[in-house]
Amino acid sequence: MAEAVSSVEAGTETSREWRGGVSPFGLSWGKLMMWIFLLSDAFTFGGLLTAYAIARSSVANWPPQLEIFGIGLVTTMTFILICSSATMAVAVQAAKASDHRRVERFLIYTIVGGIIFLGFQAYEWSHFIHEGATLSTNPWGVPAFSASFFVVTGFHGSHVTSGVIYLGYVLLRVRQERMAMEAWRNPLRDRNGRRIDVGARVKLLSKPQAPESTVETVNVRNDQVVALVPGKATNDAETFPASAIKVVEEAPEPPMPVDHFTRSERVENVGLYWHFVDLVWVFVFTLMYLI
Repeated sequence: MAEAVSSVEAGTETSREWRGGVSPFGLSWGKLMMWIFLLSDAFTFGGLLTAYAIARSSVANWPPQLEIFGIGLVTTMTFILICSSATMAVAVQAAKASDHRRVERFLIYTIVGGIIFLGFQAYEWSHFIHEGATLSTNPWGVPAFSASFFVVTGFHGSHVTSGVIYLGYVLLRVRQERMAMEAWRNPLRDRNGRRIDVGARVKLLSKPQAPESTVETVNVRNDQVVALVPGKATNDAETFPASAIKVVEEAPEPPMPVDHFTRSERVENVGLYWHFVDLVWVFVFTLMYLI
């Protein structure tokens, strides 16, 4: 009987998920959209690499890549990109553990790896162009060789560039959220140990004759408080050090400013994109440079 009841409850819960508003895949909307985007992008890369394979198989005298490409340079590029994927994985784990500073550090490592990769790719492109390769001409005989190289590696390079910009945006958001969390956990306090939060009623010790004021903004890093001064315009305020403030009435304690799930998922989503870019490069490196 108990098993029947539990199975009915499970079925009811499943039917609720399919009524809308909840992802039936157990994913948030943002992560589901990222997976759909990556799937569509995988088809695009697959089409480009398939076209490359067809063009190559249709030409008997395809130029030997090992004699044209600097394999040592390309191998170094690949190693750096794989290392950046590892640092991205560490950043994702740190985000799930709410280790804000570690997330920032490893996101920076990942961004640096992506920039170094792009620098090597720019050097490789400049070498090819200097040798006389273009989209329509090829000094090694087959025009499709250089055209395939520029299109495939250029398309992947644009993804790496987008990934570096995406990582930079996430890094800024993580930094802002860390500062907000630090301000929430370690608020400014007056001499009596009372919290100085936005909305608190305070007495200005530097102006003992002035009536009570309202805290407008709090800057924890500089230990400064912006308070509305009575007698002036409504939007007028002055800045005072926390030591010059005496809290008369504390404001309600503000809620936690950062949602852990949203923050960790933001890092996880950019991690999915970066791992995809790295995985695609493994296929590009194998098909275009080695085989």
